Amino acid sequence: MNMKFVVVILVILLLGMFLGIQMIDKKDTTALNVSAAPTGGDFVLQSKHGKFDLKDYRGKLVLIYFGYTFCPDICPTNLSHLTQALNELNETELSQIQPVFLSVDPERDSLEHLDNYVKYFHKSLIGITGDESVIAEIASRYGAAYQKVTGESEGGYLIDHSSFTYLVDQQGQLKESFQHASDPLLMVNTIRNYLIN
Repeated sequence: MNMKFVVVILVILLLGMFLGIQMIDKKDTTALNVSAAPTGGDFVLQSKHGKFDLKDYRGKLVLIYFGYTFCPDICPTNLSHLTQALNELNETELSQIQPVFLSVDPERDSLEHLDNYVKYFHKSLIGITGDESVIAEIASRYGAAYQKVTGESEGGYLIDHSSFTYLVDQQGQLKESFQHASDPLLMVNTIRNYLIN
């Protein structure tokens, strides 16, 4: 058999195996399309302590993370990184920042449960949620995406979701987004660039 022919066949087989593995490993995330140009914007939801209106936080930096308390690993990882970043800031800096955990799972995340969950990570975190349709509209504006996935889990289902932390400036404008498990020091440096001295 011609050696060149054998090499071509081997390359085709290897390519086929690679593509097959890629298709097996790839989840169907068609519902997780993230907006190419998120606009952010004001919104009103609920916390344990009453109405949360983003407009009330003008003059502060607001850090918003979309997640849910039954999340097995992504949310705790991101919140841990956020906590490390917040712990690097002094009291004056912290007083100019409001971190927020926005639950995309209002079915299970009661306001009481949300408050207990976020306080485990940092005392200044506020847990908020609300009506599913309102959350979906807010998520769309911020470029966050999520979808319910039935399967084996403590709560009966999981939620696949994007995992960015969004930075909203003192005028309520969406300015930055931190990727999943961003380096806390990178977050600190970025936050300080927006703080008023």
